[in-house]
Amino acid sequence: MSVVKNGGAREVAFQVVRDVFGPELRGAQAAFDVRSRRADLDGRDRAFAAELAYGSIKQRRLIDWCLAPYLAGRDKALPPAIADVLRLGAYQVRFMGGVEAHAAVSETVNLAWRHGHKGTAGLVNAILRRMLADGPAQLDPAGFKNEDDYLGTAYSVPTWVAAQFGRALGEDREPALAGINVAPQHAVTVNALRCDVATARAEIAERYGAVVASAFVAESLLVDAGTVADDPQGRWVSQGEAAAMPVDLLAPQPGEVVLEFCSGRGNKSVQIAARMRGEGELVCVELDPKKSRVLREALDRAGVATAALVAGDARVAVPD
Repeated sequence: MSVVKNGGAREVAFQVVRDVFGPELRGAQAAFDVRSRRADLDGRDRAFAAELAYGSIKQRRLIDWCLAPYLAGRDKALPPAIADVLRLGAYQVRFMGGVEAHAAVSETVNLAWRHGHKGTAGLVNAILRRMLADGPAQLDPAGFKNEDDYLGTAYSVPTWVAAQFGRALGEDREPALAGINVAPQHAVTVNALRCDVATARAEIAERYGAVVASAFVAESLLVDAGTVADDPQGRWVSQGEAAAMPVDLLAPQPGEVVLEFCSGRGNKSVQIAARMRGEGELVCVELDPKKSRVLREALDRAGVATAALVAGDARVAVPD
């Protein structure tokens, strides 16, 4: 795995994590889109940054459990930025395959230097090396308040989620919790206003390799080779198969009026408009001004002429 000058992929992952858990509380996908684009990462480093950022966010509870013994007895908490640097390092040495241990430690220490000082860099170095020497820690159910707390930690979900899965699924809840942490296959959603699925599939396959049609969503294509860049002509966007399912379930039809709340960056908005074949009316409501600008650009790029954008709180914004 290549390491880009000045931290590259790891710096992008760090910035994404800080965006998600910092004051702005930006969504992970939106943060990654912005940060990776600004860093101009190549395909390999973009994929590395995505796995590191999303993985460390997803496994945050379990990572904190792994780190707790090495931070015990400290008089004060780590600065938030250094705590996140340490989490990124812990994810690499504990959960991320294909990463050389020496590179994981040294590059994480470099991050700690850039976002802290000599002392914090030394602490990060010492903890990661001790983790490597100790090997993976094993969770013992006896060390937790109850089974829900244990499974919530083991699968890095809130305890109430583990409890809810137990009530709904009984003995099947542990495989279901494990499934939450399985990385989704990379996919794209084709915009039927710009391109038919067969044409998009052929072009993507030529560029990226094997492409498989989704068994659930007609305009979704699964790609084996990793993240596919959004098409600049608006013919497709990178979007997980599961994220495309809600519109498929909604099944919007030509001529209908659809009101969409929390439209975000517009992937589902475009998918809805394409299902409506440009006939009818789509009203998109988005509170965040930054997301509203991205949404407008996405709609224009995709050739959506039937959508109205309302920038405001969905609880009070009423379209004319």
